[in-house]
Amino acid sequence: MPHEIIFSSLEEAEKKVKQLSVTFQECRLKTDRDEVKLKLRTKRTLYTLVFKKENTGAGSPEELKKMATDFATKIGCSSVKEL
Repeated sequence: MPHEIIFSSLEEAEKKVKQLSVTFQECRLKTDRDEVKLKLRTKRTLYTLVFKKENTGAGSPEELKKMATDFATKIGCSSVKEL
């Protein structure tokens, strides 16, 4: 069962992910119409962050995708695969 990390700003999301203090084996990005999901896989657990216009301030889906990709790089994902 995946764990969703709920956040209201990118700073809060980064803080919550760093509190997990785990190494991610795989990072995946899934793009929908109004949201982008960043899926972070560890050995045992899948964590999901949902980037929406409301919690990131992005104006378009392309901006959301770029924010999620930049965020993944910032938290230590070596590569991001798109689904």
